Amino acid sequence: MNSEQLYRAIGQIDDELLTRYEARRQPKSTYWLKWSSAVAFAAAAVIIAFMATSVWNEQSQIYTASGTVIQNIEGVPSDVLSGSTVAPANGSKVYDAGVQQALTKYAGQDVKYFVAIDLFANMNPVEYNSPQAQAELERLTALNYNVGYATAWTYQGNQQKVNYSYIAGYFTADQLKNFAINTQYGYVFHFATNGDGSPVSADQGIHINFKK
Repeated sequence: MNSEQLYRAIGQIDDELLTRYEARRQPKSTYWLKWSSAVAFAAAAVIIAFMATSVWNEQSQIYTASGTVIQNIEGVPSDVLSGSTVAPANGSKVYDAGVQQALTKYAGQDVKYFVAIDLFANMNPVEYNSPQAQAELERLTALNYNVGYATAWTYQGNQQKVNYSYIAGYFTADQLKNFAINTQYGYVFHFATNGDGSPVSADQGIHINFKK
């Protein structure tokens, strides 16, 4: 074999080795490309899911009590259930007739009470969405009370139903009897009713995203 033939033979071997190398490398490159794409897709999906969950939680933070929940008491007129006509002094609490009867009727039973809370300062009503009310809700939440905003409806104008919000909570009998009073406020606990006298359903839950 002369020099020219030897050179061509070596060149042919180099070409064959290069072809084999590329053939073996290609599947690995394809595999890593697919794996990288899968990882990137999964990461993006996780981020999107997290963001969607965060937005959902911010928009719909609702707490609903489990077990048996008492939302009204039969035999008590709706005008009595709708709230107390006597404003409590600062540092005091009042249970209306409906709540008092419910506490007696269900004494010793494992139940919770879904009640409205009317807040007063110096015997004047405090708006449910005022800074004072929000601060009080934060204080009560820190004390492990389940409080927030509930929704009821009333009639307005030409018998048109209009929704409104109010402060409410789910309480055990012990929590109601030993309620941690803020001496700056007076409290009235009562069962809320709608415009037609029907009880506000405890199943609706309470909105607990009252922080601004």
